[in-house]
Amino acid sequence: MSNETPLSISNDDSEPDTPAGADQPPPFISVAFNFTNKQLIARITPHVSNSPPTIVGLQKQIAELGFDSLSLLPQVLDDIVKKRELSKPEEFIVGEQKDSLITIEISKDKMQAHISATPAQGGETPNKEAIIKLIQEKKIALICIIEEVVDEVIALLGAGEKVTSAIIAKGKSPENGIDSTFISLFSDDFYQGPQLQSDGTVDHYETHKYLILSEDTPLMKRTSATPGKGGFDVSGKTLPAKPGKELPFAKCDGAHTSSEHENILVATREGHPVLIEHGVNVDPTLQVKNVDLGSGNIRFDGSLLVLGDVLPKMSIEVSGDVFIKGKAEHCSILAGNNITIEGGLFQDESLNRDGLSSGEYNIEAGNDIDVLFMNSTAAKAGNNITLQRYALHCDLLAGNGILIGDKGGKGRLIGGVARADNKIEVNVLGSEAYIKTELICGAIEEFMSLKKKHLHEQSLRLKELGMLKSLLEKIKATGTPETVGRVTLNKARKINAAVQDLSIRLNSIDSELKRIEPVIEKALQARIIVNQKIFPNSTLYINDVYFKAEKISSKKTFYTEDEILKTE
Repeated sequence: MSNETPLSISNDDSEPDTPAGADQPPPFISVAFNFTNKQLIARITPHVSNSPPTIVGLQKQIAELGFDSLSLLPQVLDDIVKKRELSKPEEFIVGEQKDSLITIEISKDKMQAHISATPAQGGETPNKEAIIKLIQEKKIALICIIEEVVDEVIALLGAGEKVTSAIIAKGKSPENGIDSTFISLFSDDFYQGPQLQSDGTVDHYETHKYLILSEDTPLMKRTSATPGKGGFDVSGKTLPAKPGKELPFAKCDGAHTSSEHENILVATREGHPVLIEHGVNVDPTLQVKNVDLGSGNIRFDGSLLVLGDVLPKMSIEVSGDVFIKGKAEHCSILAGNNITIEGGLFQDESLNRDGLSSGEYNIEAGNDIDVLFMNSTAAKAGNNITLQRYALHCDLLAGNGILIGDKGGKGRLIGGVARADNKIEVNVLGSEAYIKTELICGAIEEFMSLKKKHLHEQSLRLKELGMLKSLLEKIKATGTPETVGRVTLNKARKINAAVQDLSIRLNSIDSELKRIEPVIEKALQARIIVNQKIFPNSTLYINDVYFKAEKISSKKTFYTEDEILKTE
């Protein structure tokens, strides 16, 4: 581009030249522009005019000449319009032709390249191919170039907008392999929420259903580690992936690797599954912090360990043991084996004024009950009930014995009733308030009555059997089956069936009598032992022999002999 145009800054609308001798216009300058070597040159010469040049006027003239897209220098234009008297012509660079400026920068990790660009000013704007070539000159792989960004850059430059640090190329990060993963094959969410009852009420206690799994149940699946996928940086250099690690199952309690599939963990026993890192323990004992609304009522085929307390109105029902480290209050506990409560046991809802239960025991164990103390509790044990401190207004029933005062405890039985088949032992019976307290030991009357009933039935059945056998003998004496007739033969068959039924029943009675005899022998050994003191209004029954304390007395052991109560 080359153009040289003189531009007079004089006022075209000025008056004709002033005659000689008149006042002369002030001296100013004239400006001419010449474009050469990508530069716009302003040549200024002296000129007489009534008006000085202005920046607006110069910019207008530059635009009319088609040079307004150049990079103009406003400060130089300002210097020009301030010129007045010149001794000789002067030239100034007032503008430059500039192409778009493109810069490419690569990040330190070589995973990205950024482009910055300024729009052209009277110069050239590169096309897509030129920009891609410039990027590749930076040793950036073609596969990493983002062509959509290249298109956006060209569009922005065409609109005269600047581009600042746009991501023009990306590498691909390697995808490291994944270590072995462990997938549970059962749901460990035991919460089922409050239950809507048939009457429309909502039960907020039956909120959990605890899972029991049988032996050989698949518990967890292990997936193999993956090798990963390699990547590359913007130069195309391969970036290797780190392979995942093959991790083993954890050492588990109650579970091991399946003999048929090395990536499957199976249960070695029945129990409650507990997820651990990389494995599952199968615990025959369910463990909870407290039995409360958070745990819900617990019904579990196994044993239960409560690290804290059992809160009011909660219910526990397990097939094994219940071990409670804290206390239990106004709750229901049913265990197939033992119940152990390190703290106290408070109950009162199932008891009436006299301390007797309504027939249902809210604490019941198939074997033993061992508690620090009991207050207003109805408890039943298939074997023994043991307390350390006291039982106050309780209804206690034990299939074998009751011991109150274990491990050096006070051992006081105050109010209520305690019943055991073989032995009741307490330190102090009753209280200074003479509260009615009742002990019942031995079950000889019950079993003697049962024995008498069985012996009576045995006698009747033996007589009946004898009569039927006699009838059969008479029928046999009348002739052979072919000669006695159909009616007589059918009668004989019925009698024979009745004989067989009677024989089965007599065998059953005999077995029951054999079971009762040792029980009666054991009941004859029943004892009530008071180690320290007996208070008035305490009553004792041993094998239905009655004794009532009328005064305070010291330690005694009560037993029966020939249906007479004796002490030692």
